[in-house]
Amino acid sequence: MKKHAKYFVAFSLLLTAFSALGQQNFTLYTMPYVQQRIQSNPALVPKAKIHIGLPLISSIYMSYGNSGFKYSDLVFKGSDDSLHLDFENMISKLKKKNYISGSFQLDLLTFGMMLKDQHYVNLNVSERFLGRARYPKDFFEFAWYGNYPTIGETLNFNFGLDVVHYREFGIGYAHVTDESKWKIGGKFKYINAIGGFETEKFDILLHTDPDDVFTFTASGDIEINVAGFEEREVEFIDDNGDTQTDTIFAPSFGNYPFSFYKNHGMGIDIGAEYNVMDKLHVNASIIDMGFIRWKDKVHNFKSVTPGKEFKYRGLPLNEYLKDGDSTFYDGMDALTDSLAKTFEVAVTNEPYTTKLSSQYHLGVTYDLSSDQQVGGHFYWHFFDGRWFPGASLYYDKEFGDWCTIAVSYTLYNRSWSNIGLGARINGGPVQFYIVSDNIIAPFFPEDTKYSNLRVGINITLGNPNKKKEKAEAPRIE
Repeated sequence: MKKHAKYFVAFSLLLTAFSALGQQNFTLYTMPYVQQRIQSNPALVPKAKIHIGLPLISSIYMSYGNSGFKYSDLVFKGSDDSLHLDFENMISKLKKKNYISGSFQLDLLTFGMMLKDQHYVNLNVSERFLGRARYPKDFFEFAWYGNYPTIGETLNFNFGLDVVHYREFGIGYAHVTDESKWKIGGKFKYINAIGGFETEKFDILLHTDPDDVFTFTASGDIEINVAGFEEREVEFIDDNGDTQTDTIFAPSFGNYPFSFYKNHGMGIDIGAEYNVMDKLHVNASIIDMGFIRWKDKVHNFKSVTPGKEFKYRGLPLNEYLKDGDSTFYDGMDALTDSLAKTFEVAVTNEPYTTKLSSQYHLGVTYDLSSDQQVGGHFYWHFFDGRWFPGASLYYDKEFGDWCTIAVSYTLYNRSWSNIGLGARINGGPVQFYIVSDNIIAPFFPEDTKYSNLRVGINITLGNPNKKKEKAEAPRIE
């Protein structure tokens, strides 16, 4: 078990550093015919009276963001037309803490209906995969420049990874007041979680002795919770050709996607819109207030001696030159054993609780005419003890009841070049829409730090514009 735990921590570090996956969709916020925008504010009821989301294709959403560096910061084409790596340039783009984030959502079922022009009820079943990873500048500086620039300083390789995969069952309600001055909405969500990975702590400290640059002092404090994985024995052939067995962790999701899991949770969305005057509207919402309680196939990894120090003085060069490889390998074995003892973790199976990643939205819109709007949208979410903001300006134009075009400019994830575009087309009751906050990303992926895409097909019935046109048609006597 100790050997297995050691390998797991090493795997966690690798996974955290090189992979990751809140959910944002700024441009969708300004498309009133598309029902999916209530995912950002449950009070923003769609214009159609009835909405039916086609199973599996009503909403497919994916996003990616990297606050640290772009691909072009690391890889460039030289004069010889070959690709080259520029680690120094990449490192110069990093902050002290950097984040990779991403998400995927697939709506399995959605439905909404307006009753008596004042009561909007809706429900959804959605598959959600969310995640964020933190990677420190200290690690890359040390790996590239070595310890000389930081002699006497303490480096913190505090990687972090939080990933969750769950199924959401939501039921929502929104009320429109008699004068249409207020719209107030909310949604309750039951959550059945499939798998999760939570890093409570991953502090690996490294200090170089200013009096002896070849001496390192390292310490660690690790707390990791994992759910949805189980231990499995595997066979392998060692260097001597003998068959050995070892224990690994592997995903164990049962008869997915038809299984029901023991990890339960709940979430709440609340939102409101207020008409300040005929043409000016403000709205606000809080999304995903809630938690998940993990009980199914849970493993907890925690440092046995947090903060325990390990000193490494290097391999004795004179002995290596004298005795050759045997001294080197013996030294490496001793180093590995010492590291294993310093960073030893205990494995338990205690249930744990994670909070959902709450999102905060604030928006304002102004009607230029009955079919044109401009506005702004502000967004925040909280992660890793700090706030992550975003802001967007947008314009949308409706072409009758069959088409909407929206454009936006968004600042998010330390990225300043996000031009968004959204389109909604209705052919009778069939509605197709596609929305992205960064339409430049597919053409210049090497310069992209933030990108998302949402696409889907709905059935919409009861267009209010047609009803209004009939009501306002003059009588002929």
